[in-house]
Amino acid sequence: MGQISVVRSVPVRPGAWSVTVVAELETGDERTTVRYYRVPVLFRGAPEQVGGASFVVAAAPAQVPGPSAGRRRAAELAG
Repeated sequence: MGQISVVRSVPVRPGAWSVTVVAELETGDERTTVRYYRVPVLFRGAPEQVGGASFVVAAAPAQVPGPSAGRRRAAELAG
């Protein structure tokens, strides 16, 4: 069994966020694989509505580099 955790959430516009999650997946041979995904999330409904508001994933998750890998690559390109 694996785990999923939110790493970062960036507002894109009112009611919309770009959320980066990390998925820790067990491979079956007692090792863990880590993957990062960016997920577009929308808020639906009015905050004052009880039980009528929800968050919706707007599209399929996209695999992205992990935070440290992205910074390392940016430094290589700048160097």
